[in-house]
Parts: sequence; structure tokens; C-alpha cells
Amino acid sequence: MLVSSRMLACIVAGLLAAFHAPAANAQTVAGTMERWGLLGTWSTDCTQPPGRAGHLAYVAVERGRVMHERDFGSSRDQREILMAAVIPGGQIEVFADFGPVGGTRRWVFARGFDGRIRTLENARIDGTEPSIVNGRFLDGRDAPWLSKCYHRPRSSY
Repeated sequence: MLVSSRMLACIVAGLLAAFHAPAANAQTVAGTMERWGLLGTWSTDCTQPPGRAGHLAYVAVERGRVMHERDFGSSRDQREILMAAVIPGGQIEVFADFGPVGGTRRWVFARGFDGRIRTLENARIDGTEPSIVNGRFLDGRDAPWLSKCYHRPRSSY
């Protein structure tokens, strides 16, 4: 069965609504991400400032919510994580809203034996505008492995 991008968007919107309903969601986004080990700050090199090695942070806030914070030195932003679920194979699937221009994006992360993480998929929820497919950027480069930085993420947005 072929699913249109509009139908897929409606399905995901329904799932997101169900996950945000307090009675239907005994498992919070923060709880899922914490159990998987995604909360915290991640970088290709934690010893470098964000301008040299970008930092990504997943920060738990009130009521089980999580913010996705990106710091590349000269540019910083944050978005709320709408949903997170552990999927077959032990990976985690994460959805965030990037507004009218960026849309809702879906990431799939894998965890290495050494605790590092790597993005396997990054695209809009309907599969358009991918930036990472099968662990590779569109130009063929491998998506980098990120290490957990053991310092408190900045939350001064």
C-alpha cells in the first residue's frame, strides 16, 4: 500500500497527539530518552568549544518534555522534542518540530558499543528533505560518531 506524504503526516500527527495526552502517555519523552541514554550534551570533540566542534544537547525540562539544543558557536537554536521511541534494533527514533519552514523532522540514532551515538536517518516525517540516509550525508560522507560531554549543557535561550 502506497502512503501519501499527507496521509503519513496525518498518521504521525495522530501519534504525536496520543503521546502528548497525559492519560495515554505514561512514558514521557524525557523518560524514554533518559533510559536510552540520549539526554545530555554530545559532540565530535567535547574538549573543543561549540565553534570548533558543534554541540547538540537533549535537555529535560518540566513535565517530561525535552529540548533539542544546537550550538555551533556562531549559531544556536532549540526545538522541543515531540516524541521519542525505542525501535527494533535498539535504536531510538526522535521527532522535533522545526516550524513552518523546517517542518517536523525525524531522526534515528544508533548507539555504539563504546556509548557514542550516530545519526542514521534525518529527514522530514514524510521522507522529504533528507540530510542523512543510512548513516551517510547526501554527499557520501559518514555521519560522525558523537561522544557524550560530561558537563552541564547551557540553557540560556
